[in-house]
Amino acid sequence: MAKASSKTEKQMSDILQHLHMQRESILNKWRSTCAENLAMLSKTSFSREEFNDQVPAILNILSQRLAKLPEESEVVIVAQEHGLHRWQRGYSLPELLGELEMLFNILMQTINKVHKEHDISADLLEEVYQHVLHVSQEASRGSVLYYDEIRQTNAAEQANATRMALHQLEELGEKRNKHLRETTHDLRSGFSTLFGVSHLLELPGSEKERTELFAMLNRNLGSIRDMLIQLSNFSRIEVGQETLEI
Repeated sequence: MAKASSKTEKQMSDILQHLHMQRESILNKWRSTCAENLAMLSKTSFSREEFNDQVPAILNILSQRLAKLPEESEVVIVAQEHGLHRWQRGYSLPELLGELEMLFNILMQTINKVHKEHDISADLLEEVYQHVLHVSQEASRGSVLYYDEIRQTNAAEQANATRMALHQLEELGEKRNKHLRETTHDLRSGFSTLFGVSHLLELPGSEKERTELFAMLNRNLGSIRDMLIQLSNFSRIEVGQETLEI
């Protein structure tokens, strides 16, 4: 029994040592594999550190589980940070999931290579596969859940912004209608004044009275001109020659 336990520990040590030595190779192969996917080509313009993001921490946790050591963090929490980073960099959800799938496929290929080179026992290999599967599931769950949470928050913010814009448009429409009513009333009053002044100008009177009537006439003409310009601006908006920006 002791010999079997010692052999298992030696095989696990070989796996951990190989994963440690191949860490950079795994990350580089992951990056190049993503670059071969045309849908993710633009994302590989990241620097190496930015592209790797939280993945080294996830690989650390996997190694700690295999070695039965205390874990530096939870995979789900680390994956949430990775999902946030990818969201901020414009990833779609399928791109995020595809990227993680490629990573763990490469990791499994690396472990299979160790199995062939060191003749790992079937029981130990199954245990390693189980740990990799659990870590991959936790990584996907953490990334997807946080990504979806951000998406819902963003959708809610957009809905609130749309409601505010509609409310502003409604207020603007009410103000426009009120202004149109007031302008119509003022135009009627202005034209009534014009007709009254023009009628008075036809009657005999002193030069001073005629000067005052002409001043009143000019004031009303200026006021009517301003109101007509405002109505013209409203009509330009109605026919689409002017646009409102909220």
